[in-house]
Amino acid sequence: MSSAEQFSDKNRTAWKRLAAIGIALVALAIATYGVLRAEFGDRPALINVRWAPSVSAASQSALEAKYHLASGRQAEGRTYGYQLTDLSYDNIRAMVLDPAVEDTHYIHRTAYRIWRFAPRARYPGRGAVFGPILEIAIVLFALIAGTAFLLAFLELVLPQRLSARVPLRHTFLHPRSTAAAVLRGIGHRIPPATAEQAALFRIVFGSALLLLFLAQRVGGASVLEVSNALTPLHEALIAPFTAAPWLVSWVLPWLMVWGVMLVAGAVVPLSYAMLTIGAVLWAALLTTRVSYHTVSALLVCLVCLGASRWADVWSVDAWWRQRRGQSARTPASPTEYGYTIWIPGVVAGVGQLANAARTEAHEGRIVPVTFEIHVRVRK
Repeated sequence: MSSAEQFSDKNRTAWKRLAAIGIALVALAIATYGVLRAEFGDRPALINVRWAPSVSAASQSALEAKYHLASGRQAEGRTYGYQLTDLSYDNIRAMVLDPAVEDTHYIHRTAYRIWRFAPRARYPGRGAVFGPILEIAIVLFALIAGTAFLLAFLELVLPQRLSARVPLRHTFLHPRSTAAAVLRGIGHRIPPATAEQAALFRIVFGSALLLLFLAQRVGGASVLEVSNALTPLHEALIAPFTAAPWLVSWVLPWLMVWGVMLVAGAVVPLSYAMLTIGAVLWAALLTTRVSYHTVSALLVCLVCLGASRWADVWSVDAWWRQRRGQSARTPASPTEYGYTIWIPGVVAGVGQLANAARTEAHEGRIVPVTFEIHVRVRK
């Protein structure tokens, strides 16, 4: 077999794989779109309606219910702003042709549909959180599928020696080796450390957590202020405390017991897991009174530190193993110990980057929202 034929076979195999990836992602995008529409329906459109002079207040209320117009607010004179929750052709056509509707805005009055660039409101209920996530997923699946189809086309028209140099080709065809290369690159950026340095970090970090929990205690008032629960998960975490407020008084003792055990290095896998669970419950209660941003980075850091090797020395576990004559744990590599010290800085840096992208208005100025773990409770 000639080299040209070999190249042709390689191109054909790569083309089929790339096309299969594209088709699979298109199917995934369609399935995600189906879940979005089946679970949350259409995203309400923000429109304006100018009612005819003959429409009374009672008639207007009946018409709003008839045409599924929600959250009405007067914009100017007889013009009101609404969230249109039924975007069907029949509903829009009936509303536009109704003599009681003098004019509309953000509606195509001959095609009987919403303008393509009309502003949209949030999905109702859980859709306010999960709807945008599904929409982003659909766009990402579509973009990646389009990239796969483009690579498949280039695989057909280009010789193998040229197609092999196309960016992202290797990533699509060999995702496992690409992921391994990325992990190796990240590993090379982790500074080396010793078991003693990782243990010292455990003691300092655990002590700082105990001080934070003592300074920002949660009380019974937290379960009375559930309006700040923006996600179903947050509501689910608060629900047991709402049903039994006396449970709140056990949060701090739980954190203290497991936190002291972590600092001492006693049964570290269990104590750290229990401390993390307690920290999540503490954060759920605390954020009924303060912003989510005050604790989000801390919780991410706690999750990432779950893989740390920071109790091989200077710990009750190490002392107990030595006392029982058991062989010491196989020492971790300097990179594994360095991970423990490196990951909090990465989380803080990502938090700073995210906060730099968003601003809030404060006293007429645009003030960047800064990253912080320690918070001041508003009284």
